[in-house]
Amino acid sequence: MEEMKDIVKVIGIIVGFLVGIAAIPVYALGGSMGPARMTLRTEVPFLPFLSQDIGIIEVPIRVANTANEPEKVVFFATEDLNNSDIMTVEFAEEQIVLEPNEEREVKVIFKVRKVGIFSGNIVALFSSASEQKDSAIGSKVGLRLNSKVTVIAESRRPNILYIGGIAGGILVLIGMFLHVRRKRKREREVMRNDKEQKR
Repeated sequence: MEEMKDIVKVIGIIVGFLVGIAAIPVYALGGSMGPARMTLRTEVPFLPFLSQDIGIIEVPIRVANTANEPEKVVFFATEDLNNSDIMTVEFAEEQIVLEPNEEREVKVIFKVRKVGIFSGNIVALFSSASEQKDSAIGSKVGLRLNSKVTVIAESRRPNILYIGGIAGGILVLIGMFLHVRRKRKREREVMRNDKEQKR
């Protein structure tokens, strides 16, 4: 009889535990991001060290909250896209809050400084908007979605007038150098002749 009571108690504890777990509301992060891949092309100056000009690309990305609670979305870039010597990536909004089933477009601007083929990710980090702590940019906590980006930056073909200006400048410098050299040579010859005459 005592054994039966013990078994009933154990079963009661287990059932109570399971009911307690079922009563706790479960919240799962959910989101989508697109496009999943992008190949972008631009041109940078022929002689970048002589120009402040850069290659600029502007594209939209779309993010959506597929969960049943508001979510905070933080954007950041990785790899080559996060290397300021190569390019800078700017977001119209670095952090947004999406209501359930809300979708939004965010503008991304790439400012490319170097010629080459570069790759990296645009990352959208989803987390609960009701969390007390704000996720820092670059944090790995939450649902992380990536858009793989390849940037192809080619050298801009120089303008004919631009080339002509550079060539003209070089010719002027060469001419000035030769003129100074001839002048000095003449001066030396005059000095030599004067010395010979004095003798």
